[in-house]
This record gives sequence, C-alpha cells and structure tokens, in this order.
Amino acid sequence: MGLFGLGKPNIKDMKNKKDIVGLIKIALGERKFNVRRKAIVALGELGESAVEELILILKDKNVPPIVLPNSVDLMTYLKNRSQYEIDRERFLNYFQYKSRVAWALGAIGDPRAVETLIGALKGEYVPDGAAHIDEKIWIRGSAARALGKIRDARAIKPLIQLMTDKNVPLDSVIDALGEIGKPAVKPLVKIMKDKDLAVRNCAKYVLEEVKKINSI
Repeated sequence: MGLFGLGKPNIKDMKNKKDIVGLIKIALGERKFNVRRKAIVALGELGESAVEELILILKDKNVPPIVLPNSVDLMTYLKNRSQYEIDRERFLNYFQYKSRVAWALGAIGDPRAVETLIGALKGEYVPDGAAHIDEKIWIRGSAARALGKIRDARAIKPLIQLMTDKNVPLDSVIDALGEIGKPAVKPLVKIMKDKDLAVRNCAKYVLEEVKKINSI
C-alpha cells in the first residue's frame, strides 16, 4: 500500500509529469524504503526545481519505523531481536536514505545546497541515539562527494578540517577536493605546516592525490 493508502505510486509517471510536490510527499512519508529511495532519485533527476525540497529532507532528523513484510509477525520480529538490532536496522535505513538525498543534491549541482551539505558532512543531521552506529559515515561520505560535484570553494575548509576524522571516509574527501581542483591546493599546502604530524602527513597524501586527479 502506498502513501495515503492509494496503492503503489508510479514514480516514473510522477517524474515525467514533474510532480515535485507528490514526489516530496513520497520521499518523506512513504512507508516502504525502496519507494522513498526511488522518489529521491527522481527528484535528483528533475534538477534545480527540487533543490529546496531535498534540502529540507536532508535536514529532517526523524527516523521512520521499520516496515515489516505482511508475512512477518511483529511480535516474532521483536522477540528474536535485541533492542540494539532493532535500532540498528532503523538507523541503517535512515543513513542509506539520507545518503541518497545527498547524492541527489550533488547530481543537481546547485550551490544553494552547499551549506546544508557541509552540515551533513560535519554530522549535524545524525539523529539522537545513532552515535554508536558506524554506518553514520555513509551520510558524511555522500555529503563530501556531493560537495565535490558542486565544486564550491566554501567546501574546501570543512573538507580539509575533517581529513583525519575517522567518521568521514578519507577517499570521499580526496574525491571531493579532487573535483574542486586547483582552488584546494593552496589550503592543503598551508595545512602541511600544522603542528600535528598526523595532520601534516594526511595533508601531504591528500595533496598528492588531488594533484594526480587534476594533472597538476
């Protein structure tokens, strides 16, 4: 059953009709994760007209409940899983969902999304109770790559600051700075003078990779 009990929504048809309002409703309220994901991808493909709505979705920290198949009894499901396992499954769906939103914003490439994506990069939209879930790095990594796609210089400083953060995949930072290109070189050279050896070594490695990507 789709949103509001109207049956399975036709995402392709809604995309063709540029039904942004309808797609947003599905992205925010549809019970089935896979349908929400398809709606987000469609919004990303629609382009700039969907940016503000996608920004709101990325900022929303509400974690939807798990939707079980009709063949699965709720009491059996709860009985056979610990609270940690239940919470983990909910959060994994959330992180995968929000990663798709970040991807969509990067695919559109609109600079209006930069500040929100920087917030996601810093972990500002990780919901309460999810700090112990390792997969929270999915959102932050997707945000980094999305910032690289937009190629806005505002992203350089926060990307460099988070090079050594274990909760942000280093390869996503390298990809992002590599996409931004030459404007990222001077700040990386500057950070190589940092007092922290680990930071200097990381900056050197990232700088070398950025130069390779851009044939500098």
